[in-house]
Amino acid sequence: MTCLISALLLVLVLLFLGPLFEPLPKAVLAAIILAALRTMWFNFAHFVRFARRDLLDGCVWALTFLSTTILNVDIGLIVGIGLNLLLAFYRGFRYALICCTFI
Repeated sequence: MTCLISALLLVLVLLFLGPLFEPLPKAVLAAIILAALRTMWFNFAHFVRFARRDLLDGCVWALTFLSTTILNVDIGLIVGIGLNLLLAFYRGFRYALICCTFI
């Protein structure tokens, strides 16, 4: 129900406030978007926490963050999911191979 209300509000905002933004230059619109996403840029400090805990987790976080901001949100999500799956397979197979070598 909450998603439906959010979607309806978003449609109403786009329909009624969208024409007000049409005459603005693209630089002003870019500044509005950057101001809205500034908290995302400050989240880069989390990289230090992930890198201290595990360097591979930090690399996955950094690559996902960079691919999301540089390429696209959809591509960034796919990159993050793919890297996490590869990391999970690597960790799982690494311990399996270590256990098999001692037998």
